[in-house]
Amino acid sequence: MSSCKKAAPTPRALLLMLSMSAGLAALGGCGGGSGDAATAPAATVGEPAAGEPGERAEALALAGPGRYELKSAHSGLCLQVAGASTADGAKIQQATCSGSAAQRFDLVADAGGTWRLVNVHSGKSLDVTDVSTANGALLQQWTTAATDNQRFTLTPQGDGYQLVARHSGKCVDVRDWSTAVGGAIQQWACAPTANQRWSLTPVQSIPGTGLPALRQDGRFWADAQGRRVQLRGVNIGNWLQLEFWMMHFDGDVPDQCTLENKLTARFGFEEKERLMQVFRDHWMTGRDWDLIKEHGFNVVRVPFWFNLIEDERRPYTLRPDAWKYLDRAVDEAEKRGMYTILDLHGAVGSQGWEHHSGCAGRNQYWGNAEYRNRTRWLWQQIAQRYRDRGAVAGYGLLNEPWGTTPENLANVVTDLYRAVREIDANHVVILPGHSAGIDAYGTPASRGMRNVAFEMHFYPGFFGWGQPTYATHNDWLFCGASGTGGVCEWDRRLTALDTPFLIGEFQPWTAVGAVAGPLTGLTYDVYNQRGWAATAWSYKTVSRSGQGGDGSTGWPWGLVTNSSNGGAVPDLDIDTASAAQIEALFRSFGTQPLIRNEAVKAALTSRLTVPGKLEAERFTSMSGVQTEVTSDAGGGLNVGWLDAGDSLRYSVNVPSAGAYTVAFRVASAYGGGRLVLRSGTRDVATVQVPGTGGWQTWTTVATTVQLPAGAQDLTIHAAMPGWNLNWWSLARP
Repeated sequence: MSSCKKAAPTPRALLLMLSMSAGLAALGGCGGGSGDAATAPAATVGEPAAGEPGERAEALALAGPGRYELKSAHSGLCLQVAGASTADGAKIQQATCSGSAAQRFDLVADAGGTWRLVNVHSGKSLDVTDVSTANGALLQQWTTAATDNQRFTLTPQGDGYQLVARHSGKCVDVRDWSTAVGGAIQQWACAPTANQRWSLTPVQSIPGTGLPALRQDGRFWADAQGRRVQLRGVNIGNWLQLEFWMMHFDGDVPDQCTLENKLTARFGFEEKERLMQVFRDHWMTGRDWDLIKEHGFNVVRVPFWFNLIEDERRPYTLRPDAWKYLDRAVDEAEKRGMYTILDLHGAVGSQGWEHHSGCAGRNQYWGNAEYRNRTRWLWQQIAQRYRDRGAVAGYGLLNEPWGTTPENLANVVTDLYRAVREIDANHVVILPGHSAGIDAYGTPASRGMRNVAFEMHFYPGFFGWGQPTYATHNDWLFCGASGTGGVCEWDRRLTALDTPFLIGEFQPWTAVGAVAGPLTGLTYDVYNQRGWAATAWSYKTVSRSGQGGDGSTGWPWGLVTNSSNGGAVPDLDIDTASAAQIEALFRSFGTQPLIRNEAVKAALTSRLTVPGKLEAERFTSMSGVQTEVTSDAGGGLNVGWLDAGDSLRYSVNVPSAGAYTVAFRVASAYGGGRLVLRSGTRDVATVQVPGTGGWQTWTTVATTVQLPAGAQDLTIHAAMPGWNLNWWSLARP
């Protein structure tokens, strides 16, 4: 596929481009798609054709729809959804231009050379009330539907456009020539008047808080200034790619294909689409985004199925609402200071046999060139959309693509990488590992790839990898009996490849009981210590009866789940339930009482504040140590088997310079141990560890140290062996 260079359009060129819809779609070229009338206007950039003005060629350089602010020529006020409402029927009005999402509209190509205007804040379409053809009918927003009262043509007029409703042939009009904030917007017989003329100003794809773009810096994730970034977060599973075990419906509906086919067969395609939108609008709401941030995360991985973006009935064509949910994900995460990893969890045709590729047992992606070409096209659309969004941490090209050989996977992914790079030169592209690993890629540089990261999923305790016990996790995190396996082996690989790493999925808290909190915190810490990004599976699961308790005797795969106190999920049969019953179930996910594992949340957010106490296993980095389950008061884990030369480093912010009491909770069967506390490179204290009578018989030893003010690294160094450490603390004497 050839790349195309875009020229910056003049206002007149932009106006011409928007007016040439159906005719230009057939020309192909940059973004031309299949030539269907609903694809975005596009044509090859180059010299004007014979007899055409040069301005027309420049117009054709702007390919595809975009995001715009619409301003009235006569009042200077902007089109907006009244009250920033998300409800069907909310009126459209004019207001002082503020740059808010309620004043921004996505221009989306639709059937017959028309356009749909989708509000960024609500995701709903500009709509003529009651499909009226009368003068004076008000404009509102409404859930997107395949109806002509939501389709408009754009007709050039002076320095702007008239927006002409397809069903009525009438123009979008400011009622009574109002110049007041709140002036109503209606349709009226078209006339060459300023109250029917609108300027369309392109705006940034999503207004954000400006998270800096991330990039590869050797084997580390870094920002534009080269500062290393430790990414820790969670997957938002079962939102934009459904996995029915996460709702305890897997017996009735094994995969998303089955659900969508059942809904379509019973209620029709349009109703299926509406019900899917209801589900997506309620599985993730503002409270869910807040709960994710409250766990201390700075990244989310967002799995999605291909038909969230591509119209499954018209290949190589964007859905009218193609960007509604990915935009929402990036926007909501960024507002809370979190990056987003876009994860194509299910490609068209399915890249494996598992249900989580969208269609269980299919695996047709690898043998079908058309499916691979559509995926290539899909990633180019995504790259075009988010190329300027620093809040997107990276593009996850394929999830668990295990339906082919490692060698073929590496070749296909290399082609997808190149497709992305034709559009987006800067975002990190995430190369998925095979179930057999990543060796088939060789070094990314040998394939001409730059600014990339590898991805693997590690599930100690599950899927044939031992039992879900602390011992299994500990063996993996601390390099096995040999001291060279587990994470150590992978660290050597990634160091040799000089490439960053994403552990895109892992599960440290379920089925391990009381150690779930400390084990989860430890797992993230070990991964981040090595420079790896880490996103656990998953944010939320729900069950029929819900969950109670504190997690000490078991917890599901979701960090958050439905409460057994009023949050039970009804037993619903998709084959027999009415559309209203299914809708009620889907809506209930937005309001059902939720409960989180407080021990896990506490472990993820605990940091040493002075005065305060920190669990020993919450190190920033370590050398040589291991952990074990402790029988000391409070339970959890302790650091053990300290040998001479082992060390634990912690990042601490000391509020003011002066004397502090530092206490260490230690145990030693024989005594003779000694630890040294260092601030930076300076030794500030030496403490003898007495014999306590056993490795789980604990005592507290303390001393006074002088510390400077400010952020600093404090390191506990084992000068002599033979002791364990459970926690340590700092306080003013």
